[in-house]
Amino acid sequence: VTALAFGAIHGSLDAWALGYYVVAGVCLALVTHRTGGLESAVLVHAVNNTVLMVSVILADQLDDLAVVTGPVLVVPMIVMVLATLGLWKLAPGREPAQAVAP
Repeated sequence: VTALAFGAIHGSLDAWALGYYVVAGVCLALVTHRTGGLESAVLVHAVNNTVLMVSVILADQLDDLAVVTGPVLVVPMIVMVLATLGLWKLAPGREPAQAVAP
């Protein structure tokens, strides 16, 4: 459910972009679950956005910034899944933090 919300919040109606956002949402949710906190997922999200933005800048496409679409999005999907698998293997499983009752 949160992965669908993550995809929807990005506001794209393009099927390829929406698919990418949902895959990213699932991966970030898994990282959050595995590590027991948002810190690692926020870092993965920030690194992902930075890498994608640097590639746009290096391609001199910043003035034509639009949602990338099509099968080319399979590449960052695969990278996101591989990063998630790597973090899953490296991170020790932790229990999510519990709220303290007043």
